[in-house]
This record gives sequence, structure tokens and C-alpha cells, in this order.
Amino acid sequence: MSPTNLQVAIRILRSARELGWCTVALYTTEPSLDISHVTYADEAVKLDDVSQYMNVSVIVDLALKYACLYQKAFALI
Repeated sequence: MSPTNLQVAIRILRSARELGWCTVALYTTEPSLDISHVTYADEAVKLDDVSQYMNVSVIVDLALKYACLYQKAFALI
């Protein structure tokens, strides 16, 4: 069984914390989405809607704002 994107995001956030890296998690308040990964991040950024996860300019702007690298499993490192 392969892990879900949520499980991958949590693993990445936990590993980053062990390495002493600061992390930023993205989330929306879409009722059908599990946002438990947010509890593992140092900071959380609420997106206006789910489509922003795939909006490159939004992701790049957030990465620059928080001086992050982007990880596609919904985590900014």
C-alpha cells in the first residue's frame, strides 16, 4: 500500500523538524479535505480555495515570502 499525499506531507514535515528546518503547511477549509498535516508545521497558510494548490504563481509567491523550498506533497520546507 502506498502512502497518501497527506501521509507523505506529514512524514516530510516530521523529518524537517528533526533536521531543525522551519516548515510551512498550506491548507484550505474545504470540508472534504483532511488538514491534519498543519499540526506538524511551524506555520500554516490558508489558501482561498483548493485550486490554488495548483497555481504556480501562488505557490512561488508563498515560497519566496517564507524563504522556502517547495515539496509537491502539499508542504513547503
